[in-house]
Amino acid sequence: MKIKDIALGAFVSGIIAVILKDIFDFFYFLVDFPGVHPVYIAAGTFLSTDRIFSPIGIIIGYVAHLTVGGLLGFIFLKLLVVSNPQNILLKGIFYGLCVWLLLAGALLTLGISRYVPTDEYTKTMLLLDHLVYGSSLGYLIPKISKVD
Repeated sequence: MKIKDIALGAFVSGIIAVILKDIFDFFYFLVDFPGVHPVYIAAGTFLSTDRIFSPIGIIIGYVAHLTVGGLLGFIFLKLLVVSNPQNILLKGIFYGLCVWLLLAGALLTLGISRYVPTDEYTKTMLLLDHLVYGSSLGYLIPKISKVD
C-alpha cells in the first residue's frame, strides 16, 4: 500500500516504526530487563514527576512518543530526498543512531524531560530501540511512501 501524499506516508511510516519498536520493547519486559519505557520519558516532558506513571501520564506520553516518531519519519524522508533513495535501510540504521544520540543523549542531558533515567539498562534499551526504529523506518518508507 502506497500513500500518495509522500509527507503523510513518511509520518505514517514513522508511527508504525515506533509501534514496531514498542513491540520489541515488550520482549524486554518478558525477560525482566530493568529498563524504563520511553513513554515515561516523553510524559516527563509535559507532566510533573508524580503524574508520569498515572493513566493520563501514559496517554500523554504515548501520544507524544508516536508524534515524535511520525515527525522523525518525515525528517528522514526529507533527508532521503536531499541525498538519494539508495541504501535506505542502511541510512535508516544510521538515522536511528543519530536520533538516539540527539534525543536520548543530548536533549535528555539538557533537561527536556523531568524524568531522566540514568541507569545503564535504560541507556542500552534506548540504543537498541533506536536501531529498531531506524531500520524499521528504512524498511517502511519505500513501502508506504513514494521515494524517488
